[in-house]
Amino acid sequence: MLHSLRRHSSDPLADTIEFLHRDVLNLAMRNTDNHARNHAVQRLADGRVQLTPLFDFAPMYLDPELIPRAVHWADAADVRLHEWSAIIPQLGLPPTDERAVTAALARFADTVGDLPTLMLDAGVEPAVIEACRTSIASQAEQLTRLRQHA
Repeated sequence: MLHSLRRHSSDPLADTIEFLHRDVLNLAMRNTDNHARNHAVQRLADGRVQLTPLFDFAPMYLDPELIPRAVHWADAADVRLHEWSAIIPQLGLPPTDERAVTAALARFADTVGDLPTLMLDAGVEPAVIEACRTSIASQAEQLTRLRQHA
């Protein structure tokens, strides 16, 4: 998905960072319904091609059908990767883009870490916040560790 997005995007670096931010949030919020059909691009009137605004985003752990995550990050041997420090080098980005992506995700750590407070301020049910607290912390910690590579 990401390679196709980069190939068609008018700003591949910006859309790569946005795509990865969205996946961090999907993981943090336990949204397992993150598949290709939940990502779209749009061609604007001026001809630019970019990701559409985020849609179909919810803490799907609440769905009684227990939708499994369909999209996974993997290395060349198809071994699933779970740490952003291992995922980023596997994206096949030019070195300047890889550094920019790493820095952008590292900067995102504080925002992700603040999600419980942001959620509470937005009126999200405390039970949802508590159910996501561990996954939020995990994502924030991973992104914080990227600071040593940024």
